[in-house]
Amino acid sequence: MRFLRVFSLVFFLLTISLAAYADMPGNKPRPSRTLIIVNSKAIEGYHFFQGYDVTDENKKRLVDSVGIILPGGRGAPIPVTIFALRLSDSTYTEVTRFYSVHGDQTLQVDSVGKDNKIYFSEVKKKGDLAPAMPFSSTQNPDAENYKWLFAGLSTLALFILLIIWFLRKRSNQLASE
Repeated sequence: MRFLRVFSLVFFLLTISLAAYADMPGNKPRPSRTLIIVNSKAIEGYHFFQGYDVTDENKKRLVDSVGIILPGGRGAPIPVTIFALRLSDSTYTEVTRFYSVHGDQTLQVDSVGKDNKIYFSEVKKKGDLAPAMPFSSTQNPDAENYKWLFAGLSTLALFILLIIWFLRKRSNQLASE
């Protein structure tokens, strides 16, 4: 009877920990894509950059019409972040992230709004039937690192609970003797 309880508990905990991976993206391969930003020099008073974040020491200044590789791979897409520095007061715009989920794109910088966002429009090429829409987001870039932290913490918690259970069982057996 006790074995059935232990087996049920372990099975339940394993099922719950495996269900936590349900929201993770699949392991489907994605090819690398090319993103070309044009018209960035036409926006006066701003310098455009590519990097992980505005605080990134390895950020690179964008050059008009030079392709940016959106890395492919497996699992969660890795974003390429674009932002601008206003020269008059040295403030940065909000970051815009592009992912490699769409085909190769050429985007034109239309303006930098008063809401501190960069506005893009897609430059259509001949023969394009349906334009690919740029996907951008302002989510926390560190969020993808937390999934491994939570997976490790849940596994650690499972082992700690099993050790506590075995120690309590052992102490109950010694007390009954």
